[in-house]
Amino acid sequence: MKFHDPNRYEILAGEYALGTLSGPARRRFERYMEYYPFLRRAVETWEARFNSVVEGLEPVEPPPRIWEQVCEDNPELRRRFEPKGLWSDLRIWKPLALFASALAVLLVVYLNFGPRVPELAPPSQVAMIQDPKSAEPAFLLTVVPGEKRIKVTAMKPPETAADKSLELWMLPGKDQAPVSLGLLPKSGSAELPLSEEKLKVLAGAAGLAVSLEPRGGSPTGAPTGPVLFQASLYSI
Repeated sequence: MKFHDPNRYEILAGEYALGTLSGPARRRFERYMEYYPFLRRAVETWEARFNSVVEGLEPVEPPPRIWEQVCEDNPELRRRFEPKGLWSDLRIWKPLALFASALAVLLVVYLNFGPRVPELAPPSQVAMIQDPKSAEPAFLLTVVPGEKRIKVTAMKPPETAADKSLELWMLPGKDQAPVSLGLLPKSGSAELPLSEEKLKVLAGAAGLAVSLEPRGGSPTGAPTGPVLFQASLYSI
């Protein structure tokens, strides 16, 4: 790992905090954190950023039927979390307590009834797209070759009009034309599929760019609007 490049380890720290850095790459990064305090600080900074996003979420109350279904198989949960009154009495709880209980219930439902997902293939490349003026992270990207996709997380994306889209481009280099990789989400996360051909070119690409396009993407197959961001790809 090249620690002289702060962009590289900042991206990895963000991937680690988000949970998208998995497999051998995650374990290797954890070993590095044991010896390098600045890596731990970078992870803590990213965790604080993600926590600020979570704190802005509205509380969600699961339907009563989900609570009853969970408690049938987990009587201990009923004793620990159910108030003395009816389910409707939960509405008088403080928002933080309600949110925590809802998360606990949904987590148990997922663990008991959700699909068993195998460990994801480790990423091979990561990129952090930053606002050139504020240096704030706009998007976090992870290339996962084994699954032929790019995982994109919107951090602080720019505001765009309803009739506009942000399109991600691969810059192959050597005077080759940019190649579209898909549209970036205006919020939340998204997965962009990759063909075998794009995967091969991406492995040696000079970088990435983001342009402002008409809604739905460029009508010509090439960037038509202004280029808002550029970023480098880092192998891990």
